[in-house]
Amino acid sequence: MKKIILFATFFLLFLVLHLTAYALVDRNPRGQEPQFAANEIIVKYKPNQSPDELAALLQKKVMRKKTIAGFFQVFFEDVSTWIHKQETLEAKIKRLEETDKKAGVIAKKPVFSNPTPELANIYLLTLKENSNVLETIALYKTLPEVEYAEPNHTLHIMQ
Repeated sequence: MKKIILFATFFLLFLVLHLTAYALVDRNPRGQEPQFAANEIIVKYKPNQSPDELAALLQKKVMRKKTIAGFFQVFFEDVSTWIHKQETLEAKIKRLEETDKKAGVIAKKPVFSNPTPELANIYLLTLKENSNVLETIALYKTLPEVEYAEPNHTLHIMQ
C-alpha cells in the first residue's frame, strides 16, 4: 500500500511540475506576430466541392444534355433541385467565382500534383498585393463548400 501511495505522490508531483513548466513557456514571444506569406492562403474544399470538381460536374451535365434521354434526365434533376430548394452547380460555381473576385485572387492552384483523395481539394490561393489575409480567410470560411481556410504559414528551422 505504501508503494502505491509513494508512486501516486511522485506521479502527481511530476504532473504538477510538467503542467507548470508548460504554462510558463512563452509560445508566442511578445512583439512577434504569427508569420505567414503576405499574399497567400490555403483553402481545403469539401469533397466534390472544389472549383475543379464543380466545373467537371457541370461539363458532364452539359455533355449529358446532348442526348434526348440525358436532356430529360438533367431537366428532372434541375426540377428536383428547384423543388428541394437546393443550390444548382451553376450557382455554386458563380458564388465561388464572385468570392475569388471579391477576395482579389489572382491565382489558384492545387497544392499537390498527384494527391491522395484526402489531399485532393487543397488549393493555394495567391492574392493581390496588400490584401488582408485574415479578412480573406474569414470570407472563405463562410462558404459552405470550404472545409477550412488558413494562412500559408512560414516555418523557420533555426532562429
